Amino acid sequence: DEHMYSQLFPQRAQLISSNPMMKELIYNCYDKVLQRQKAEFVDIMQSTLDSTWKSPMQMVKAATMGHFTADMIDQMMIPSLDDTKERVQSEWLRRAKPKQILDQIAREVPDDPARTRDAAEQISSLVLKVFALIRSLTADQMELFAVAFFQLPMMNRLEEDMAGLTLSDEHMRRYQERRDQNIRKRQQHQESLKEMDWCIKEIEKFQMGAANATKRH
Repeated sequence: DEHMYSQLFPQRAQLISSNPMMKELIYNCYDKVLQRQKAEFVDIMQSTLDSTWKSPMQMVKAATMGHFTADMIDQMMIPSLDDTKERVQSEWLRRAKPKQILDQIAREVPDDPARTRDAAEQISSLVLKVFALIRSLTADQMELFAVAFFQLPMMNRLEEDMAGLTLSDEHMRRYQERRDQNIRKRQQHQESLKEMDWCIKEIEKFQMGAANATKRH
């Protein structure tokens, strides 16, 4: 990771800050990558939520994990076949438990036309419970979604796009104008330097002539 902590960063940052054109290219590329990855992330999240609400029972099947402590991590080993069979059975039962509870609540909804108001209230309560459960599960996984589908792809694509930065025609034209301007200034400075050299030589000649005249007198 030496390239991430280079001592040249302050110099590069100062160079970028002093060059508006370079700053514009880098910032525009960064914003473009963020906007592109944001659109893809929103599409993924929208597809996930659409799939969830089409089959909410699949979402409420939460995985079960045993309770582990820091001392137990060093002692962990591959489970045996009997442990795996027991875990599979336990997982199957515990994953089916939320659905069983919701099915039980749904069966308790009265179908008597005279109890329509009670049925509407129980159905609303059931929908709210399913929504709260899915919202909690989605919120718990939001950080994982953000890292997996936004941050990591964004960093990879940002490096690729930054490596492919090129000057546009407008930037090339502006650089050419700046180069021509610098060439003209250089020529002017060279002419001024020649004039100053001539002046210096003339002053030296005058000093030498004055000194010789003083010696003769």
